[in-house]
Amino acid sequence: MSEIAAKYYCPLPGVGKGNLLWDAANPMRGGKFPPSHPLATNPEPMTIGRPEPTDDPLGKFRALGYWASCFPEGDGLCFDAPEGVTFEQMIADVRTCFPWRIVVKRAKPDA
Repeated sequence: MSEIAAKYYCPLPGVGKGNLLWDAANPMRGGKFPPSHPLATNPEPMTIGRPEPTDDPLGKFRALGYWASCFPEGDGLCFDAPEGVTFEQMIADVRTCFPWRIVVKRAKPDA
């Protein structure tokens, strides 16, 4: 597991997007993130569309059906879950795809 600790702000089902935030900002320079950025190995860390999945953590997350794009400031990732994915599954997918210590910052919504 990486030294990075990411805070995971879960979207409520059907409302908004989820966010993963980490402490260190690694802003883009010339359209690229520096090598120190946690997702710098992805060829399209920022996107409006749905790029082809790749074999890095962000690509694996996208391969599960998530739309995901890094913030240009380099301090986080915004994502949208596929329809029908439960709160518990989102947490499991984040923890499976990203090799960081994940801290969940929003409790499970009431049923």
